[in-house]
Amino acid sequence: MDWHQLIKDIPGAIYQFKKEADGRLSFPFISPIMTEWFGVPAASVAKDATVILSFIHPEDIDIVLTQGDEAAAHGKPRHFEFRIKKHDGSWIWLEAYERGKQLADGSLVRSGYLHDVTERRKRSDKIAIMAHTDMLTGLPNRAHFNELLEHNVTRATRKNRALAVLFIDLDKFKPVNDTHGHDVGDLLLMEVARRLSSTLRQGDIACRAGGDEFIALLNDLEPPEIAEAVATDVAERICAELARPFLINDLSLMITASIGVALFPEHSIKGNILIRLADQAMYRAKTEGRNCARLAVDRQSKKP
Repeated sequence: MDWHQLIKDIPGAIYQFKKEADGRLSFPFISPIMTEWFGVPAASVAKDATVILSFIHPEDIDIVLTQGDEAAAHGKPRHFEFRIKKHDGSWIWLEAYERGKQLADGSLVRSGYLHDVTERRKRSDKIAIMAHTDMLTGLPNRAHFNELLEHNVTRATRKNRALAVLFIDLDKFKPVNDTHGHDVGDLLLMEVARRLSSTLRQGDIACRAGGDEFIALLNDLEPPEIAEAVATDVAERICAELARPFLINDLSLMITASIGVALFPEHSIKGNILIRLADQAMYRAKTEGRNCARLAVDRQSKKP
């Protein structure tokens, strides 16, 4: 059996990593492909593992080294993924299967197998983006917005901050669709999303709820006493921004927006109720003339 050729033919890398009792790190063995990935000779890493370890993404150092040492000390096998930078500057994802042990002299030895899963991660990331994004506007979709809202409600509770939910419905959008077609309507929605995002503050979140409806979350309103004033100001600026003419395919299109505003924790401490109250306030804006913002009526204080 030609073991050297077998190792070269494996579509991945085999390695042995050692941490001496005094903390020195080395790779007693690495597959030739690893020297190709990182452009370093095997003799160098056999003496000093930091030559390769310096290529690991800073966010992944802990899972590779600290957690690896802990698992090796207890003889536990591991399966993990991490990012590493190749000598050409590109980042790749590696999947690792590894088992380690502690030797009598206190050193740790880990043996494992690596292979490139970059393309799989790209496909997975793309699927995740599609699952959380409105593909027309690029904004978060309603499901992802609900997740973000719950996360930020929890955060605001912990930090004693206020939030505002703005439910935004476009006025006179249907006549644009009916007169000029869905292609123009879609382009208009894309431009609305761009203007809406540009009007919000850094850290705020906008989503397309569906059709011609959008929702915005205003984060970190501190102190809470100013939440109503800030939310009203942002809502009025959105109304003004969306009331300006939209130039789409040589057409000058006019729409406006009706906006409902609900505040956390003043109106509710529940994200789904905040959305419902903001939706109700938006319908009141519709009935009271459109192209305006209205505040939620129900005052639930800190009750759900």
